[in-house]
Amino acid sequence: MKKIAMISLIFIYQYSIAQVSSFQIKDNEAAGQTVIDGQTFYHNTRNSGPTVNHEFEIKNTSANTLTLSLRKYEDLINTVNAANNDVAQAYFCFGTNCLPSNVMSYSVELNASESILLEAKFDEASIAGHSIVRYKFNNKTNTSDALIVTLKYDTNVGILNNQDQDHVFSEVYPNPSQHFLHIDYKNQIQPIKEIKWMNASGQFLDQTFQTTLNEKGITINYPDLSAGIYFIQIKTDKIISTKKVFIIN
Repeated sequence: MKKIAMISLIFIYQYSIAQVSSFQIKDNEAAGQTVIDGQTFYHNTRNSGPTVNHEFEIKNTSANTLTLSLRKYEDLINTVNAANNDVAQAYFCFGTNCLPSNVMSYSVELNASESILLEAKFDEASIAGHSIVRYKFNNKTNTSDALIVTLKYDTNVGILNNQDQDHVFSEVYPNPSQHFLHIDYKNQIQPIKEIKWMNASGQFLDQTFQTTLNEKGITINYPDLSAGIYFIQIKTDKIISTKKVFIIN
């Protein structure tokens, strides 16, 4: 029995070590919030609109040199007229090195603790439509050490079509707010699994706040929270939505 228990402990220890990623990605559009595997980001576009940028910071958190691979998947690209090249374009830049839209994969080498900026860029077609682009990051020497983010582009942020509305939050009020906050949502297709608060630096707060859920939305009471800028991360089975709020005393 002791031998079996020891083997189990060794397995659990080895498994936990294996789950430690060699890199970390932060969302510079949300005060450096740590990006979670499978996270989705929504962006508004308009006809022939300006380039939409989303900046991420990627850091090698290991003690060794890391070769990081990036693979772009264009799950859906808005196409108005392919013959005239009237098609939305998704591309990316590592630092100052911007790759054309036909480049689907790329690798960079990072020294221990070194960081690099990645900009996911998107140019809309002449008529705004709906596009979905995924980026998969992984340690080239350990393909299981990976993280995927999805960027969705549409004329309405997060409001894409009936099949794609996982859990759309339409309004946060009052904002600025004092002592309580209400999050209104449009549907309840995906139940809420978790709500987290972050400060302006993207660090998660330890506090637990009273949360009330009803048919129209969520009410959160935070009587002792200091004034400042915060982010609320709301997680369902398929989506992570982040809202910026201003708290006053």
